[in-house]
Amino acid sequence: MPAIIPEATPLQESALLAQLRPALIKYFTRRIGNAAEAEDLAQDVLLRTYRAAPGDSPEDARRYVFRAAVNRWRDYLRRRQTHGQEIAPEDAPLEELGVDHPTDRVIEAREELDLTVQVLQRLPAKTRLIVTLIRFENMKIATVAEMVGLSINGVAKHMGRAMMEILAERNRRSRRP
Repeated sequence: MPAIIPEATPLQESALLAQLRPALIKYFTRRIGNAAEAEDLAQDVLLRTYRAAPGDSPEDARRYVFRAAVNRWRDYLRRRQTHGQEIAPEDAPLEELGVDHPTDRVIEAREELDLTVQVLQRLPAKTRLIVTLIRFENMKIATVAEMVGLSINGVAKHMGRAMMEILAERNRRSRRP
């Protein structure tokens, strides 16, 4: 009986790997500022996703890899925090953080965030990924365009559609009694 050789996944195609590697390195370098460490993280993501990436299409594989990169970045930050090297956005002590934020403003911000999350969950996967990378991961549109295989205008259109959905939902909710 002949051995069954599995088909190569899109990620295992060298052309796709060659495209994704520099984008991953750029993604991590922008966050860390250390090229060697960024290279290690990118390599780790590629090794972890090499066989597990979906085999449907190169686009699915690309999305899978960049979702894995975002998760790897979060793991990296958590690990730094647990080892006493916390990356804090502000140097203010925790007691001072609530002083300038009245309770009603905190509640409004939380409701706005909930609305945004609900709208994002209804969007197509590609649009959701683009919004997440640009708005929540602070990536540049050009970098995201390279990652997802779209033009800058294509990424801008996805962002525009998402923002229109969020505004429309905000308007619908403000009209409710």
